[in-house]
This record gives sequence, structure tokens and C-alpha cells, in this order.
Amino acid sequence: MTDRKRNEPIGVYDAKREEKAREFGITVEELDRLGYRELDRLDDRKVIVTDVQMPFGSMVVFLVKLVIASIPALIILAVLAFLALIPLTFFGALLQ
Repeated sequence: MTDRKRNEPIGVYDAKREEKAREFGITVEELDRLGYRELDRLDDRKVIVTDVQMPFGSMVVFLVKLVIASIPALIILAVLAFLALIPLTFFGALLQ
């Protein structure tokens, strides 16, 4: 007995359905409800960017915004590094 759409034995088809459902993080029932067209659309979510064309001025503005946005992250990392070094200096002073 084979599935008419895929021309595969039913057991193989069921295993592939379960594998596809795990890949998308949904149940087999949700996979059946979505159907093949919707599944193909979900599979098209993967994107590979090969080139970005951006004018120089826009890139400068983007990079300035990126630097400004990274300042709070750097402050947080500095505070975490300071908090991590306090115990090390304390124990280092005890060992001397």
C-alpha cells in the first residue's frame, strides 16, 4: 500500500511526516491540518543572503547607529566584568 501523492510505502511516509513535524516544531496533527502547500511555504522560510547593496551614506548612518546602540551593552559587560573580578581580587589578597 502506498501514498498516492508521494508513491512511498505508508510506513516511510509516516516517518517522514513525523520528522518534518519535529523539524518545524509542530505536532503531526498540525502538520496534517496545514497541508502540503502550507508546509512548502514554511520550508521556504530559510534565506541565504549573498549580497547587500547599500549606498555609502546609508552605511555610514547605519554604522553610527550600531555604535550608539552598542554603548549600553558595553556598559553592562563592564559591570559584569567588574563584579566577576571582585571575588578574584578578594581571594587573591587572602592567598598572599
